[in-house]
Amino acid sequence: MDLEMRVRPGIYVDDSGNPGTDSGSIHLSKTRKSWTAVIIPPSLARVCSQIMDIFLKGIKQDHCATELHFTDIFSGRGVWKKVDIEDRIKMFRLMASFVARMELPIVHVTTSQETLNDHSLFFKGIRLDSNQFWDISVPRFGFLRCCLEISEYAREMRAYGHPDFNDTLPMFADEGLAVAGSIIPLPNWGDVIYGPSVRFSRSQDVAGIQIADFAAFTISRTQWIVAQRRFGTPVSRSDEEFLRYGAELNVVNLPRVSVQKTHLSKEHLESILEQDRISKGLTSKPLKS
Repeated sequence: MDLEMRVRPGIYVDDSGNPGTDSGSIHLSKTRKSWTAVIIPPSLARVCSQIMDIFLKGIKQDHCATELHFTDIFSGRGVWKKVDIEDRIKMFRLMASFVARMELPIVHVTTSQETLNDHSLFFKGIRLDSNQFWDISVPRFGFLRCCLEISEYAREMRAYGHPDFNDTLPMFADEGLAVAGSIIPLPNWGDVIYGPSVRFSRSQDVAGIQIADFAAFTISRTQWIVAQRRFGTPVSRSDEEFLRYGAELNVVNLPRVSVQKTHLSKEHLESILEQDRISKGLTSKPLKS
């Protein structure tokens, strides 16, 4: 296996690519940016590497594909355009089974302009150097929030004596926020993230980012399905399958909610998100600009 494509122990981050998309929920505005991180602990890195090697060799041989990009697979774009839908569904099933069986820790953070509005007094007191990479724009501040959540989880595991979190882990992120090859210092979290810094790379060059791509797409797709549903309507087979993928992910910073299929709806989602905001001392609905 190519050294670059080997899945090393580390933290792999991808975005959900959803800015400007109408989610159907007032709590997930068009300004939102979601970041998803998958942690590959040292104890699982070798197995993850072997599985991804088999997976990537298979799609290259069968479909001439150089990477697993799940938005393209789902939409049937690019090299996946002529691939039968059942074969494309198989890609999701295989990846879902792999990520669930490994119980890979996943962190998912969504930030929007409304997030900044919720804490406007705090941000008014911040003065940033214009030459610095990190600022309080939704994408960059959202990335830092993801780093914070990752670090809090890693410190908690370390406190419990989990050996996989004794040492720092390198962080890799899909290009976009910075060009591939950039290594950007982080302002904090040096006890958890090596450097502390994040290396931006092309997803086709880093197999771990492709795992994060699957998690990011699945979580966002699950949110979209629920936000579009009306109370009491039946759940289609395809939607139910995606909801199962999402339910099986080991998302460590989001609460688990048990709900009957017929109750799964936009109204139910809004109620959960409103209660979450209230529990954090915020207004029940996001503050608009």
